[in-house]
Formats: sequence, C-alpha cells, structure tokens
Amino acid sequence: MNLVETPNFARLLSLERLELEGCSSLVEVDESIGHLEKLVFLNLVNCNNLRDLPNSICNLRSLETMNFRGCLKVCSLPEHLGNLEALRKLVISGSAIKELPTSIGLLKNLGHLSIAELKEALPIPSKSWFSFFSSWVSDSPKRATSSSLVLPSTFIHLTSLRKLNLCDRNFLDNEISIDFRNFKFLSSLNLGGNNFCNLPAGISNHPKLVNLKLNDCKNLQSLEELPPNLWMLEAKQCTSIERHPSLADIVIV
Repeated sequence: MNLVETPNFARLLSLERLELEGCSSLVEVDESIGHLEKLVFLNLVNCNNLRDLPNSICNLRSLETMNFRGCLKVCSLPEHLGNLEALRKLVISGSAIKELPTSIGLLKNLGHLSIAELKEALPIPSKSWFSFFSSWVSDSPKRATSSSLVLPSTFIHLTSLRKLNLCDRNFLDNEISIDFRNFKFLSSLNLGGNNFCNLPAGISNHPKLVNLKLNDCKNLQSLEELPPNLWMLEAKQCTSIERHPSLADIVIV
C-alpha cells in the first residue's frame, strides 16, 4: 500500500481499531490520532519507513494494544508513554529503539512486553542451489548485528508483566541488572540470544515462571538453579553450559 501519511482522524471519534500493517510507504502518523479516545487497538506492524510516533499518541487513554513490530526506522518512544494507562500489550520488536522512556514504569496494566531484536533472515534462493551458495559465501554476513537496549530504573515498576520478550539484545551480565522478582506475575520469559554468563537475578527462585527461553545464549555457563515451578525450558545452542540440575520434571524443547 502506497499510503505515505495517514488522514486527519478528527472526525473518526468512534474508531476503536486502526490496522495499518504492511503500509511500507507510511512515513508519518497524523497528530490528530490523539483525538481517538475510543481507540483500543493500534497495529503498525512492518511500516518500514515510519520515522516516529506522534506525541499525541499518549492521549489514547483507552488503548490496550500497540504493535509496531518491524518498524525499522522508529528510534524512540514518546516521553509520556506512561499516560497510556489502559495499555496491556506493547510490541516494539525489530525497531531502532535503543532506550525506553522513564515513564514506561507508569504502565501499571502492561502484561505483555516484547522488545526483541529481529535478526535479518537469509535470502530465499531464486536460482540453483549452487548460485545461492556462491552468493552467500561472497557477500558480507547476512545476519544483522544486534545492539543492547538501555532499560531505565523504572522498568522494575512494570509489576503486572506476565509475558516478557528481551531476546537477541546482546545483553551482558552488567547490562541486565534488573531483579526479575519484581515481576511477581511473570510466567513467560524469553532471554534468548543474549551474552550474559549467568542467569539474571530473581529468575532461579521465581515462583510464577513456568516458561523460560534461553536459546542461543552462547556464553551462559550454568543452569544450576532454575525456577521451582518451571515446566518448559528452551536452551538450544547454549554451547558453554557446564552445570545443570536434574531436569526430570521439566519439558526441554
């Protein structure tokens, strides 16, 4: 779709869902979106040329879901994001965001947060296997290099989190210093593709955590202590693990 800019929303005050997924030419969302007091669902997935989000988006007090996965050029969130008091699901994976606003800690109803880095996929071969292999060898590496994300100190105030995805952010041990015990309802956690050597604080004894993903944590050295009620663990390609406990009661995939 060749939509470059959204229309003025001032007369669409009853709008509850706005679906703009795949509008790859979209560059700007009109400030009037802030008038949509009944908007519950906002989908901007794969709007590859969208540069930023208008500050007026923070006026959407009824908004429950905001998804702009794959918006490669969005590099920041509005400062007053915390005003979205009804927000329950926020997906910003695959964006250029490197830092979260401190106001994110005010999102008391946020239950699902995904800030994963999306890795660039290898191209699909269009000719022979040999020509594809030759081009793959001669070109530069196809996988995008991930960057770490700065988590503000207020991040620990997201006490309603049930599902958190922080995979492929290249976090080192000292870059993920939050204590996961603060997220007392957390049941699903994806930390795959990070560079820490030890599990972050608060995971090993988290009573609610049942699903833990650690795929491609190639520097992780130990799984000696795991959450007591864990029933599903993904730890593929964790090539440095030296110590692990009895896994009799855990489904490993």
